[in-house]
Amino acid sequence: MKKKCFLIILLGFISLNSFSQYDFESKVIECFQVSGHPNGIDLFLEKDSIENYLLENRFLQGTTGKDYKALLHELNANPLQLVEILSQRFALIQEESIHSTLFFNCISTLQQRDSLLFQSSRLHEITKQLVNLNDPEKSNLLSLFDQVFTPEDLDEPFYQLYTYQILSMVSTKSYLIKDLAKRNLNQSPVLEFDMTAQSKIYFAGKVITLKQISKEVTTFLKQDMAFHFIKVNAKRETKFTDFVKLMDTISTTYDAFIHGKSLEIYSIEFEKLTESQQSALKERYHFEIIEEVLE
Repeated sequence: MKKKCFLIILLGFISLNSFSQYDFESKVIECFQVSGHPNGIDLFLEKDSIENYLLENRFLQGTTGKDYKALLHELNANPLQLVEILSQRFALIQEESIHSTLFFNCISTLQQRDSLLFQSSRLHEITKQLVNLNDPEKSNLLSLFDQVFTPEDLDEPFYQLYTYQILSMVSTKSYLIKDLAKRNLNQSPVLEFDMTAQSKIYFAGKVITLKQISKEVTTFLKQDMAFHFIKVNAKRETKFTDFVKLMDTISTTYDAFIHGKSLEIYSIEFEKLTESQQSALKERYHFEIIEEVLE
């Protein structure tokens, strides 16, 4: 009888412990709501804006933890979709509403104020797992978070918001883009120019002027691709000043293209965009010049 009573109490304690493991995260959400109101931020209204965007564009199939888990899993398998998500309206919503500084300030403040609650939280366990990973800076961050978060975690509003922060963080860090660029160099179309020792520039077997190069580069950038690689092959004897002129023409053309896209997407000039918006735009139209010196 005593054993039975003990078992009932133990099961009740386990159940209670399981129920309370997200209490810390709930307090963070409350803190975020209070912090956001003076700045005119309605947390759940803004969360719904991002969630509805993801749903409408079929990146997210539903609003349960399983759906969010599926999103992370799919992005880990096909990270090009993340570039697509962040190049569109998501980046603008993210910048204007779900401020990451407010979010992480609440975590830091509560962690110091209520350390016991944090110690028993799911966030504490997740933090330990991430800290114990070897060199996470060089790891595939999407893969790490896909492994760490459970569907039960992602049922919580805290971790759904955390997902948005992760997507923003992964994209604004150069890890994702550089990794994808390496993987996609051999699979993506490459616009290629050849410079002779006499500094003549050839494209598709014909001599081409700098003005024509600008036109070809613009046409190439307009193609709907996540990566735009432009390769310049030059002879070792090519005049350096002529080589620089070619590189400047390509870079200037790209800058003009990005400025045009800024007006098209955001209706404001590129210089007036936030850093987050500028990064999202440049990531959407990722541009890289590959130089090769030929004998």
